[in-house]
Parts: sequence; structure tokens; C-alpha cells
Amino acid sequence: MSSNNHSDASTVFETVDMMDTKPSAKRSPPTIPTSTSNDGISLTMIDPEISETVPEDEMVSISLPFEESLKAVAPEEAPSNPIDIDKTTVMAGGEEDDVETASSKDGLVKPSTTKNGTKKKPEMNPRYKDVQETGQWGDLSSREFYVAIAAFCLVIIAVILVVVFLVILPDNDNGSADLVVPSPAPTIPPTEILPTEELALVLAALQASPFTAPLLEGPQLPANPIFYQGFIDDNAGTPQQKALDWLLFQDKLKDPEQSVMRFALASFYFQMDGPNWASSEGWLTSAPLCQWEHISCDSRSVLQEMDFEEKNLSGTIPLEVVLLAGTGIQSFILSNNNVSGTIPGGIFASLPRLGILYLDDNALTGTVPAELVMDGRIHTLYVQGNQLAGDWPVEFCTDGTKLMKFGLDCDKLVCDPECCTPFECYYSS
Repeated sequence: MSSNNHSDASTVFETVDMMDTKPSAKRSPPTIPTSTSNDGISLTMIDPEISETVPEDEMVSISLPFEESLKAVAPEEAPSNPIDIDKTTVMAGGEEDDVETASSKDGLVKPSTTKNGTKKKPEMNPRYKDVQETGQWGDLSSREFYVAIAAFCLVIIAVILVVVFLVILPDNDNGSADLVVPSPAPTIPPTEILPTEELALVLAALQASPFTAPLLEGPQLPANPIFYQGFIDDNAGTPQQKALDWLLFQDKLKDPEQSVMRFALASFYFQMDGPNWASSEGWLTSAPLCQWEHISCDSRSVLQEMDFEEKNLSGTIPLEVVLLAGTGIQSFILSNNNVSGTIPGGIFASLPRLGILYLDDNALTGTVPAELVMDGRIHTLYVQGNQLAGDWPVEFCTDGTKLMKFGLDCDKLVCDPECCTPFECYYSS
């Protein structure tokens, strides 16, 4: 320590009032322990000749920074820096105590501990005292503080929403907003074909089936598209000619993958007196087949069922039903109509997934064809309420081709009692 610092300290102590009103015969000048640091000088006054307890107000700790003015700090005051540690040596009651105090990060001053084990009451850091004692941070209460934080978060969210709205929903020319939804994958529109190409597809499908190939032997189905124009309004036209007139010149859905099926169903419509059905919404329109009434499809738009129960159908079952073999049809229901003719067993048997067939309560004649179950696919068959005759095929009661559910007129058809129980038998009134 330099001489200038010692001279300054002596000057200071000359002005300090020790507040001792009693004269003392022998009293040595107070000793001044000093310590130095980078920040300045820390001094503590101790009178070694005083035997009685020194009052706290007589103990003075003085810090002398090198470049700042003199500052006296009382020992009981908490350090201004929450992490500073100040050691003060005090002469009290003839004993020398070392007191160490430190401020914690949570705002509380850790309890001071002396050598004799006594602890001083912890003091609150002034920066956190108002929050702990009053619940306020400066002029704001804790509730106002949290409300301010929440309001700030809401402002941030609002800004984000505005940005998203402007990016995802840009204004169009007329001032409205359109939702922009990216397509998961590019879609390929159906390839449109010319009438000559579509007709060629249909004629090839008819030629490929032994049930429909005879239709091409006469002049009724030529390969010239112009030939079929106007047949829809011509009562003399065949169901196939009317169906081709609609397909080639009126149907706007030119999808080569559906041309044959749409022709088959159009032929069914004209063969079964479609204009007089109880309902036929969607039929002979450019809508997809799955949107035509009485037709059900799965989630992949594959045809599953045709249900025409009690829809005023009349006429014979068309041969073009065989062209539905490329679909996934599993159920065919024609109950309670005026369907006539014989049961085309080979046609129904050619549908690879057909398992349910309802032909009951119609005007069918002839016998029940055994070929219906030759491949073992049809498991449900109801034919009661018709004009059928002959024997009930034994194949219907044989393992491997045995029907699971069926119904017949037991007073018209001859059936083995072991096969046809009263549960399956119906009787004409």
C-alpha cells in the first residue's frame, strides 16, 4: 500500500466520532487492520484496549477504492453484489468473531455463521425483496406481470396467423380467398377415344364370350359407328343398338377402361325396360357407374352389388351381363319384379366373384340349372315364387358345391328331404 493511502486513512479516522462520552485514562489509538484488493482498500476499526462490549454503532468498516471517493459501509448492510463475500473481524465481548455472509441467487442472503455456532437471520436481497414480500415487481403485481406475458404471447400468435393466412390464402383477382391444397400426386386424365375405337372395344368383348358372340353373326351390329345414330328413339332398335347409340354419341365419359361395362349396363337398362323402372337416377348419364342408382361399389370404385328389388323390372335377363365378369360383382338381386324367361346359369356362373343371387318372386320358367354352383362360388340362391319345374339339382346338396342358404317352391320342384328341410321350402298359395 502506498503512503498516500495511509495518509488518507489517517485523515478519515480523525473525523470519525467514536460516540464515547466517558473519558478514559488509558486508551490506545484504534488499530486499523487493512486489506488490499484490485478494487481498493477495506478497513475495519478495532480498539484492542476496550474490555467491554463495543456497541454495533461504534463498529465502522471503511472501503477505500483507489479511483473513487471514500465510502463507509456499515457491517450489517447486505453486499450490493449478490455474489460478493465480505469478511469482517469484530472485537465484541473480548472475543474475535469471523462473520461470513453471501448472497444466494434466489435473492436471499445466506445465514451468517460465527465460530461459536450462532447464526444470524438471513436477509433478503433488496432486488427480490419486493417480489417475495408484496408479490410485485416494481410497480407491477404478479398478476399484472403474468397478464403482460400472456398478452405478449397472444400478439406473437396473431402475427404468425396473419403470416400463414397471407401465404396459404392469397387474394385472387376478385378479392376472394381460395384454399391452396397441394395435390398429393399428379393425376392422369382418362384418354379420350374416337367412336370408331370405342365401338371396336365393345365388339371385341362381345366376340370373346361364347354367350354373346352369336350377336355378331347377323347385320345388326356392324363396325360402322354412324349406323347406330338415332336408335335410342327408334322402337324397332334392339337393346344392343340403343346401348351403342348412347355410348358412342351421348355418353361424355370417354374412358376406354369403362366402355365395355357402360355398354353392358346400358344394354341391361334397355333389355329390362329401364324407362319404366320405379327409379333409375343416374342411369344413362355421363356420371361414373358407381353413381348410378342400384349399383354399389367399394372404396376403390369397383362394382360390388346390383340391387333391383321391387323396381318394376320386366323382360329377360340380357346376355350382356356376362361382360360384367371384369368387375368385382358379388351380389345380384332381382327379387319382386317381372323378370321372365329362363335362368341363364352359364352367365351367372361366369361371374368369378358372384356369391349371392336372388331371383325370387318373378315370372321365370324352366328348370334350375345345376351349373350355377359348378364352380362352388354361389353360396346363396333364392328362386321361390316363380314358375320353375323339375328337380332340385343334387349338386346343391353335395359337399364342395353345397348351398349355405337357399329357398325354393317344394310343391313345384322335387327335392331330397335330406337336402330340402321345411326351413328352405316355400309353398304356393
